[in-house]
Amino acid sequence: MWFSDRDVALYHTKQDEKGLSVAISTLRIDGNKSSVVDNRQLARLNPYPGVADGETSSLGGGIAARDNTIYLALGTGAANSDLDAFTVAQSDSSYLGHVIKIKVQKSEAGYLLQDIESYSKGHRNPQGLKFIQERLIAVEHGPRGGDEVNIIEPGSNYGWPKFSHGIPYNEKLDVETYRQNGSYKSPIYYFTPSLGISDLTDCPFSVDQLYSNCILISSMISGTYHILKYEINDTELRILSDESIKFGDRIRKILSEENRIYLFTDSLFLYEIEYIRKRPR
Repeated sequence: MWFSDRDVALYHTKQDEKGLSVAISTLRIDGNKSSVVDNRQLARLNPYPGVADGETSSLGGGIAARDNTIYLALGTGAANSDLDAFTVAQSDSSYLGHVIKIKVQKSEAGYLLQDIESYSKGHRNPQGLKFIQERLIAVEHGPRGGDEVNIIEPGSNYGWPKFSHGIPYNEKLDVETYRQNGSYKSPIYYFTPSLGISDLTDCPFSVDQLYSNCILISSMISGTYHILKYEINDTELRILSDESIKFGDRIRKILSEENRIYLFTDSLFLYEIEYIRKRPR
């Protein structure tokens, strides 16, 4: 993602003899945005032993930035059949299954790491992360059902693997008795059955004016994107409605810019859709 007009923040996996880990890097682009003039790794998170690159099914990934701070959402990073792997989401000694906060310092050459810390925990497989209305919002895969839309708050625990609105693939994970446990932060909205939630973005200008306040959510299983209308009462953001738009392809990422949305699909196509608000006759 663009961190400034010339800098891009990105994350990627790295594999070596210590195991699989996630690295966070920045790229500096030249003034013409035609070539990379600086490439530096800010941090490499603690490796996950015994898991090889390509064997992960829930590493997740969502990235957002604000005020020289990068927020990165990570999944548990291991196969669904591995019960022990999911305990990392509740562990304070791992960044997997967490949203992490990365403070950086800007220099003439690029960005330097200042600090890194866990921002929230208890995440299964977050896919998208974005600031909307001054709130950090994430979308996250549930297991069988229970895809979530969460407002990420510092220090909060979102419950996985102890809390879910879905049914775990691993029968040893019993979430039923925890669903009413108030110690975990509940999603502001969830989808059952799962739609393969994949990303979120602001609504285009014309759509947002029509709906007052809305968020776009993309999906992979259903091949749709969704308009979620919301309202804010005091400090609470509440979803009012869900409108599904059939697209027909697995949407991996969604982005809005003015009155256009861009859909990145698993079939390696990029689609542009323009919204025009017609005047009433």
